Amino acid sequence: MNYETAVLGNVGQASEELLSYWQLGINKFILSGFPHVNEYNIVSEEVLPVLIDKINEESSV
Repeated sequence: MNYETAVLGNVGQASEELLSYWQLGINKFILSGFPHVNEYNIVSEEVLPVLIDKINEESSV
């Protein structure tokens, strides 16, 4: 089976897209950027902190 989905855009756009999945109840993601290790670093250092802030904001409402 192949369920390829790509999240593209700047940090804000990517975090918004991932937030929409979280709002649907999806809370686990598989990142497949091999061999582009730099993409993992961008996601972990830039996108995830923004996404976590957005999730915390929604959870506190």
